[in-house]
Amino acid sequence: MGIGRRQFFKLSSLALAGLAVDPLNAVAINDNVYVNKKLGILFHKPKNWGFIAVKDFGKIKSEQIIGEGLEDSQEEILEELLRLYEKIGQ
Repeated sequence: MGIGRRQFFKLSSLALAGLAVDPLNAVAINDNVYVNKKLGILFHKPKNWGFIAVKDFGKIKSEQIIGEGLEDSQEEILEELLRLYEKIGQ
C-alpha cells in the first residue's frame, strides 16, 4: 500500500524546500513555506497570510485596532459572559 500522488508531491515539495535552504541561514521562507532549521520546524502558511520581520512587531503593535476601548467595555462583557454561563448551566 504506497502513498498517493498528492502525498508524494507534498513530500517531494518539502524535500525540495529543505534542499533550497541555505545551511548557513537558520530561517528560510519560500512562497507559503516557512522553515526554521534551528528550531526544527517547517509549516505552510495560509495563502492570504503574510510574513513579517521581528523588527516590525513594535510598529504593528502600535497600529493595531484590536483591544481599543476594552477598558470601557470590560464590565459589560463580563456581565454578558456571566449571564450566558448561567443560562447554559440551567
